[in-house]
Amino acid sequence: MTGEKLQKYLLNHPLAGDVDGISVGFIDFSNNNFEAFSFISSNEKLISSETEYFYDLASVTKPLTIGLIQFIEPDILNKNNTLLLNHQSGIPSWGLLARSNYREQIMSYEIKKNSTLYSDFGAIRAQLEFENQTNKNLYEECAKYWDEEVCHWSVVDKSRCFKTGERSYKPIVGDVHDPNAWAIKEKVSHAGLFSTLNGLCRTLLNLEKNFSLTSYFKDKIKKEMPERFINAWDRVIEKSSTFAGSSCSDYTVGHLGFTGTSFWVDCEARKGVVILSNCTRDGWYNKNNLNQVRRALGNLYWETR
Repeated sequence: MTGEKLQKYLLNHPLAGDVDGISVGFIDFSNNNFEAFSFISSNEKLISSETEYFYDLASVTKPLTIGLIQFIEPDILNKNNTLLLNHQSGIPSWGLLARSNYREQIMSYEIKKNSTLYSDFGAIRAQLEFENQTNKNLYEECAKYWDEEVCHWSVVDKSRCFKTGERSYKPIVGDVHDPNAWAIKEKVSHAGLFSTLNGLCRTLLNLEKNFSLTSYFKDKIKKEMPERFINAWDRVIEKSSTFAGSSCSDYTVGHLGFTGTSFWVDCEARKGVVILSNCTRDGWYNKNNLNQVRRALGNLYWETR
């Protein structure tokens, strides 16, 4: 993948009308390197940018927090914790939380095996269970493996952020988009991390270095044939419809973020694609252009193997 080829594809793409910026990374895990390209929207066109921006990762926070429990504290992956990480705990998916009692509310739900239901509440519960059972702070433990440009929203450089929506009739710039992460104002696992493109790419390479990420997930899929989630990491089930791009292998894992972020790692090809944008700038309902870009850029990279 070359910058020229990528820019040619994006230059006149209608996605330019949906975002202020988009950054794309192509990771080569075999050679421990990546290519990074950043674009900003100008006159309804996407043009190259030298500035590195911070993006609200939204639910991409999950694999970088609770998704690391399987590596840093595998001994606590009992039945209940595994159900939480795999979104099969029966806990409600979402609802508005209050800072004053969110812990009590989240801990009040009974964990009982159920069909897969993607759950922010379950993600927060997994964090609380980790911290109760280990007496460790999840963010502190996970941050050991993050690049310095992966950070909690409360400390992000807002001058290098794009608008991700509106709250109380005011633009959201540099503050977390998720209403519960905003209300709680603590380091929670379902949303809250910001990152630059380089920061997320370097973090994924660091996870490969420390935990043999690609071999781990490839072996797990091959031996266990898990359902959709693998301990808070999403995986490709239907290649014909995945946002990762249909040319990926069956051993592809990653996650989407509501604000317009995503990463996918093809563990067989040992390659990864990271796409960061502010697609919720004008609302959440229109992501067709972004999803088209996600699939196209994934396929362009997977097909080079």
